[in-house]
Amino acid sequence: MLEARLPLLRKWASIRSREQVAHWLETTLALVFVLSAVSKALDVEAFAVQLSYYEIVREPRVVWATALAVVCIETALAVLLMQGGPLRMWTLGTTLLLLAGFTGLIAYAWAFKGLSECGCFGRFLLMSPGMSIIKNVVMMTFAGAALYVCAGDKGRVGLSETPALVRRLPGRPVAAVMSVVVVAGVSTYGILQRAEGNVAIQRHSGPVEKDRPLAQFRFDHKGTTWDLGKGSYLVAFLSTSCDHCERDMQTLNDLALIPQFPRVAALMLGDEETLQALLARNQPEFPTILIEPLTFFQFIGEAPPRVYYIVDGRPVQYWDGEPPAIADVLALVSGIADRGARVK
Repeated sequence: MLEARLPLLRKWASIRSREQVAHWLETTLALVFVLSAVSKALDVEAFAVQLSYYEIVREPRVVWATALAVVCIETALAVLLMQGGPLRMWTLGTTLLLLAGFTGLIAYAWAFKGLSECGCFGRFLLMSPGMSIIKNVVMMTFAGAALYVCAGDKGRVGLSETPALVRRLPGRPVAAVMSVVVVAGVSTYGILQRAEGNVAIQRHSGPVEKDRPLAQFRFDHKGTTWDLGKGSYLVAFLSTSCDHCERDMQTLNDLALIPQFPRVAALMLGDEETLQALLARNQPEFPTILIEPLTFFQFIGEAPPRVYYIVDGRPVQYWDGEPPAIADVLALVSGIADRGARVK
């Protein structure tokens, strides 16, 4: 009787050993996904800004949706990896494809867009593109090995012969539920922190018009309403942490004092603390308004500063790096005025 069961017992022990290895590989992958999702969820806006650097999507609503989708996908994969069950092979295959896609995207942005940080763990654990690619290759190796074990055992033994320990290891459902609770809690905290900390940031006042994108900005400065959708302006996009932008602010100060010159305004990337420090150092003669980072990045190239000459919210010309020469702006103003006179 015992001799008849020995082959089945050996098969059981062999499967159990391989399954334990696969389980630890899956658990490691799940923990990395949870850590990644939590890091992004703590500051989804910072992760969304990092996504915009890939220059695949730049429209703020799409970037925000993509950032939230990545957090949800990573959480879902972590839960499925912990849970096991009938979707196990599908989960491991999806994990392989997702990691391969992330790796290709990082390599592309690194090679062609000058990406310096991958954003894999938000702003809390900075990682270079090269390190991120290595991490992903290691994770793909883990997923591939677990998939190999899972596929091999499925072919060698029927589910009815598989030990209960192999089919579902204790604690997996609890860990899966806890992962969802943690990510959901951290996401809520991150969103509340953003809402509380961004009270000084100017939101656009209406729908964005495709040919008049700067008409969305309307704000008050020293008792006067500035509506960038009406009239001509020189609008600078500056960062509060950019030395080059600070030098440009000093030049823009001179331009703002020239009679018959378009009004000057600056739309800023940063926070209230760094903006106030910048204003104390430079005492600008023009309004400086904080705007949302994703909106800011829509209007610049690879990096600020950028200065636009606009008419009724419509960009006419822009300059990167240095503010425009006085003569160039006056020529634009004169040309547009002459064109308007001819039309009349």
